Amino acid sequence: MSLAVAVDLGSASTCVAISVDGEPARIVPIDGAPTMSSAVYADGHALFVGAEADGQAALNPARYEPTPVRRIDEESLLLGEQVVPVRRALAAVLARAVREAVAAADGEPVDVLVLTHPAEWGPVRLEVLTSAAQGLAPRVVAVPEPVAAALAHEPPRTGALVAVVDVGAGSTDVAVLEGGATGYRVLTTRTDGALAGAEIDLLLLAELGRRVTPQQRPRWDAVLRGSGLGPRQRYLALRADVRTAKESLSRHSYADVPLPGGLLDGHLTRADLERLVGHRVDAVVDLLEDALRQTGAVDRRGGCRAEVLLVGGASRTPLVASRIHQRLGVLPRTTEHPETSVARGALRAAPPEPENTAERVPERARSAADRPVFGAVDDSRAGRRRARRRRRRVVAAAVLVLAAGAVGAVLVAQRPTAPTTQVVASGRATMTVPVDWQESYRGESTTRARLELTPTGTPPEPQRILLVQITVGTSLSQAELATALQQQLAVEQRAGKQYADFAADTRYADRAVTSYRELRPDGAVVDWYVLVQQGTQVSVGCLHAPGDSNLDAACTQAVRTVRVGQG
Repeated sequence: MSLAVAVDLGSASTCVAISVDGEPARIVPIDGAPTMSSAVYADGHALFVGAEADGQAALNPARYEPTPVRRIDEESLLLGEQVVPVRRALAAVLARAVREAVAAADGEPVDVLVLTHPAEWGPVRLEVLTSAAQGLAPRVVAVPEPVAAALAHEPPRTGALVAVVDVGAGSTDVAVLEGGATGYRVLTTRTDGALAGAEIDLLLLAELGRRVTPQQRPRWDAVLRGSGLGPRQRYLALRADVRTAKESLSRHSYADVPLPGGLLDGHLTRADLERLVGHRVDAVVDLLEDALRQTGAVDRRGGCRAEVLLVGGASRTPLVASRIHQRLGVLPRTTEHPETSVARGALRAAPPEPENTAERVPERARSAADRPVFGAVDDSRAGRRRARRRRRRVVAAAVLVLAAGAVGAVLVAQRPTAPTTQVVASGRATMTVPVDWQESYRGESTTRARLELTPTGTPPEPQRILLVQITVGTSLSQAELATALQQQLAVEQRAGKQYADFAADTRYADRAVTSYRELRPDGAVVDWYVLVQQGTQVSVGCLHAPGDSNLDAACTQAVRTVRVGQG
């Protein structure tokens, strides 16, 4: 008997499928559900996974990481007082998934383990993923998620184009594939974080909050911001109920949400959901249309010759399919359980075991777009050494190319040009500002850094650019940041501070940000633009007198270029 196991390790949930002796794939239920949470919780030397981790989260949120796969670019996670390597966190989730698969197959050992991954991942991330699976199976195969999703629906047809729209918990991923004799090839990919299951949950939660009466407001605030085990448990239960309501709205026209703390139950309709996410769905359709045009799948008249597949739990939202049909004239295809499509299709992508084990080692590292979809990633120690040597050769070649380009630029230039901008840093955050702005204040601690800049000379009105970096300590989405920030400002307003024009989801300088205005006692205002990157909250503040627009150019440049480094 042979056992093949596929694990679709998603940002928020993980799905496991098995195939015994080549039979059709079947999903392995975990804790009574078709997917399990991807979360981990550190308690001493133990790592809790899935529902156990979610259940422990209320005890100490600092020890809880709901989306470890989003942290794959980091070396380690700080969970409470414990430093946990990212590989160990991913390994714990994968080990639980494989244990459940083996139990469902009556204890049969795993012959091949198929791991899915975003199509744009390169060799470094793949090495982290496959090394986390070390010891779980004699053979590990890595398959791009859109390829697995396409194979779940039908075998490839030579020359046929398929667009996969994966609306997951953390983002929406779009990929256009081309069928061939040996499988599907990824032509192009796009990613957008504006439409995601977790984001939709928070939008619905905020909608319920807006409907709370003034008399009920203190109770609502206690549910969202209460400290202690009881309030945290009520908040987590509320989040789960909102998620259930969202799923119900994909099948029914309304859903009721039980509210804790003696509040009246909330009532949500499908019209509410579509109003909240409509512009985000349109952005995803724009993304899809752009990818299809790049691959030649859309003609000048707007006709589309590619099939469109919807996968991911949040793709159940009816508005996604209807907007795609309205724009492209193509009715997307989906299944009753779109959250399991990738895991089921991944088993079809697993190649047969080669007779000669040397055939398992890929001849060279390739980009995600060029990499064959049927190919095992060699996770042996020698294979990882070869991968590291290949990466060093690629980096060395890139350095030589850049150096040659720099020398050529020097030879072509007629005279040196004085710089007009400078890069400044506050903690791990950096931004670009005009060169005539100088540091006027700097303060740093282990979790917070603040930098203030003022223009050279004495401007006619007060002007300042501020850069504040706060280590959040866990992965936050932009919507989660906005909710937490709104709660914080509400507390500060009750203490006497003044804020206005709060916008949880807006754009400034071509960036998705949360913005608000601080009204200072001296009459000046600070326009704050806040975003989150790599577990770090970054705020750019532009201080000026009311009505003064002289700071607009410098402020736009600062927000457009702000980023979090790896330092």
